[in-house]
Amino acid sequence: MAFFVNIVSIHGDIMSFTQCSKRASYSRQPTQYGDFYADVQKRLQLWDSSLPPHLQYRAENTYANLKSEDLTSYLRLHVSRCACGIQLHFAGRPDQLPANTLRYNIQQAFQFAFTTLSLIAILAECDYRTAIPLNVERALSEPFLVPAIIRACDIVSSGGSQEVLAQVKERLRTAAFVVGYAARRWRTAEMQHRAIEDRLKQLESVEKLGKRDWVMNSSLENIGDNMLFAVLPEFRMEAITAIADRYR
Repeated sequence: MAFFVNIVSIHGDIMSFTQCSKRASYSRQPTQYGDFYADVQKRLQLWDSSLPPHLQYRAENTYANLKSEDLTSYLRLHVSRCACGIQLHFAGRPDQLPANTLRYNIQQAFQFAFTTLSLIAILAECDYRTAIPLNVERALSEPFLVPAIIRACDIVSSGGSQEVLAQVKERLRTAAFVVGYAARRWRTAEMQHRAIEDRLKQLESVEKLGKRDWVMNSSLENIGDNMLFAVLPEFRMEAITAIADRYR
């Protein structure tokens, strides 16, 4: 519980800075963001190193927790950690950051988003033709997953090339399953489920048209701080395609 409280506290500080940065002057904001970024990175690194071996984000731990009563706690920790990573790289105002910083931030946000969806994908690896294990059912019913999943889907599907399209679609299908399951218990998840399904239809259209690249013009979210949709689509594509090989 202490690990979760700490990571949520860090996320709260990042969100507060994000709101404040919208009102910062041009001359002060880049310096403020750089100082804040360095401080939060130190806190996140300390948090990472404080986790005991069995709670660290590793493939063997992830699959071990699939059969553990600690599955929900494990997911909370690492989905929240990814949320911190995404939001930290969205915290600065894109119109006031150097191009190299902006490019790096987009790439880092993409990486954390893909990690989120890869982590969620383990929930789809059970045999659902029989009874769903109780620990998986509890994890699937957790409302904290839905906002993190929708943001990750938004980022990962915001643009790319045909080479990664199949991988992106696979991740979004899994996300749609998990959010759809959550919507059985939480009505607020129904809208997010429809949004992911609509994005999947858009990606299907991209595939049918045989386009080499795609870029989305609107966000799945309505919270207004998704940096990806505040930069020129060409710049976004340049940043994403530069790291596409990591996700094939």
